[in-house]
Amino acid sequence: MYRFLTFVPILAFTLLIFTHNSNSNVLIEYVSASASAVQNQTQIRIETGVGQADDYVLFSCATTLSDSPQSINDPTPGDWNEIDLGECGSGFCIHGIWGGFTDNPNSENITCSWAENTNVSGAGSFRYTGVDPDNPIIGVDCAVGFDDFPTAPSIQTEAGSQVVRIFTYGNFFDVGVADVPENEANADPISSYFASATGNFEFINSTGLSELFTEAGATGSLNLPLQQIERWRACTIALRMQKIERNVPTMNEWGMITFAAFAGIAEFWFIRRRQLTA
Repeated sequence: MYRFLTFVPILAFTLLIFTHNSNSNVLIEYVSASASAVQNQTQIRIETGVGQADDYVLFSCATTLSDSPQSINDPTPGDWNEIDLGECGSGFCIHGIWGGFTDNPNSENITCSWAENTNVSGAGSFRYTGVDPDNPIIGVDCAVGFDDFPTAPSIQTEAGSQVVRIFTYGNFFDVGVADVPENEANADPISSYFASATGNFEFINSTGLSELFTEAGATGSLNLPLQQIERWRACTIALRMQKIERNVPTMNEWGMITFAAFAGIAEFWFIRRRQLTA
């Protein structure tokens, strides 16, 4: 009987080791884009889209620079966290990126505004479910340039994350979306938006790409192989998946429990048999 009593705690400890939190991938609920070519404008609106009450919304607003210093104001309504705010290489354009959780399952219109009048603007948004509510951002890095290859830099990410690349640039041509590099074989197909506006000798383009990374590691840099680019700014953002507390054992844990039960019965039967034959 002593051996049986020592066997049970060992099994319990083993089950405790194999019991852990499970994770769910960050998934896209909604994608939206908006563009405006109105003379002397100072704002643009973008939809958050329809989803769940605890979704994470990430969005970007972009416009051109005037002769005076330009900055994009904090978006309204809502309390949004600034992820990046800055100009394209050598000026010309500016973008801001914000993110935050929403308690509204319905779509809302978020307004970005700026002080100096411009003639064009573009915006885009991604709405996600399964983002970690306590620490949603794994990492952020941005780059600026003045050439034909707007490039979002590589960052380190975690398994189950959404990796977002946002490009803001000036170009008169419809350039579309670049392919995913071959070294990203573990990534799901891209979800994307493209907003473009041209008017009164001003032009702005905003492209957003989001993809699920199923493995941890470097995201790799991503460039848009474009031509006749004026100036650009590109950012890479990784969103952390939410850890979920499990109250119900998984199939693997049920297997461990079943094994422990049979092992306990066998041990008890062996001890009992020895007692009867002694």
